[in-house]
Amino acid sequence: MSGCPRLQRSSFAVLAVVGQQLLDIGQPSDSVRVLEAALTVPHAGADHRRVLGCVLSTLAAACWATDRFHASIVYSLRAVAVASARGT
Repeated sequence: MSGCPRLQRSSFAVLAVVGQQLLDIGQPSDSVRVLEAALTVPHAGADHRRVLGCVLSTLAAACWATDRFHASIVYSLRAVAVASARGT
């Protein structure tokens, strides 16, 4: 997969969407697993930071819903750092 950067970006985005949908339907534990897996996918590109911020924010919410409060705060702080780096 290292020779397919577009596929890697797509995988990251697909996992981000699936993780969000799992949280939306009340499956926060599954959402955490999928979104944490998304963070392990190599990613790059102009939209990476925006999607990464969304993934981290969603992970924070999913961790909060599963009583993983410390992890939720860590992911929230990472999301803020990404947003700050983007200038938003």
